[in-house]
Amino acid sequence: MKKYLFIIILLFILGCKKDDNSNIPFVHVNIFMQTTDPQFIGLNAVNSWIYLAGGSRGIIVYKVSNDQFRAFDRHCTFQPQNTCALVSMETNNI
Repeated sequence: MKKYLFIIILLFILGCKKDDNSNIPFVHVNIFMQTTDPQFIGLNAVNSWIYLAGGSRGIIVYKVSNDQFRAFDRHCTFQPQNTCALVSMETNNI
């Protein structure tokens, strides 16, 4: 009986695996921004944003407050295989 129980448990453990359905690549990003650089003039005001090269399909840098920024990858999670599908910001900042 113990032999059958061991075989059933072993089959159960070996039959289970973690599904990895992520089609979004893991890309290491390391960007240093000197906010006084003229390239980043679009980030002077709070709630402003700019696009940068990097990540899997680009990066959005958003200025939350005078000393806080957030960065988001532009890779679309809804259609990850579509190379034309990008996350973009609304121009009216809503």
